[in-house]
Amino acid sequence: MGGRQWKPNPQKKEKKLTEQEKRTKMGTKILKVVQQGEAFAVQSQKAESGQTMKCNIVLQEMGGSKYENQYAASMLGNVAGCRFTPGDLVVVALRFSTREYNGAVYQDIIVTDIAKI
Repeated sequence: MGGRQWKPNPQKKEKKLTEQEKRTKMGTKILKVVQQGEAFAVQSQKAESGQTMKCNIVLQEMGGSKYENQYAASMLGNVAGCRFTPGDLVVVALRFSTREYNGAVYQDIIVTDIAKI
């Protein structure tokens, strides 16, 4: 076939990602609540009081299998005060971010918005 073959551009340098670009926001999805922990206070440099509330939640994608994708996420601030029970369907927006510490990479999943259906 007479198609053009792709060749890398030697003049184009690989772009180094900024912190903002490392963070991606997942579109709004409908997920099922698997479990939710109790809210607790954590130190925060962004909060005026130096503390904010945090609550962990496990969410599962909808589907016919118990092996659907699950997300262990954190709810911060006012969102941490929302209470759900296992089996509740929620509309949720998640933010994924990564950070490096002592040569290891860690991923955070933050609930930016959540509401029960």
